[in-house]
Amino acid sequence: MIESSAESCLPIELALGSEVLVLSRAFDIENPQFLKIASKSSINIIVGPSNSYEYSIQYGLYRDGNLLSSVSLEEQDNKPLGAIQSYLQTPELDWEDTPSAGSGQYELKISVSGSNLLLVTCNTRALNIQPSE
Repeated sequence: MIESSAESCLPIELALGSEVLVLSRAFDIENPQFLKIASKSSINIIVGPSNSYEYSIQYGLYRDGNLLSSVSLEEQDNKPLGAIQSYLQTPELDWEDTPSAGSGQYELKISVSGSNLLLVTCNTRALNIQPSE
């Protein structure tokens, strides 16, 4: 397998409580092989005028529709009453997998839940697959 990547800069709105596919990448390998999968996504969160907010972002890596692993990022804090503020989360996540020979597809899906959230978007994102050395 040759190193493979997918990326996008087009914003995707993340509906609260719904898992959204933000990027996918096909692969094809001749023999079972240990792969490193790296992802990066820029999540912009706009919170409303209440004096507090909380959110949870769930990142899921799927292979051929099956969840391989998930990671959660949680945040809560107080802020000035009446202020609408924007927060940016840009985690870089790494996974490892050993798929069987053949072709398949990796997918990165994100879901967001929380309170006092006005808008959540996934902006720049990347999904890279490379054989382990």
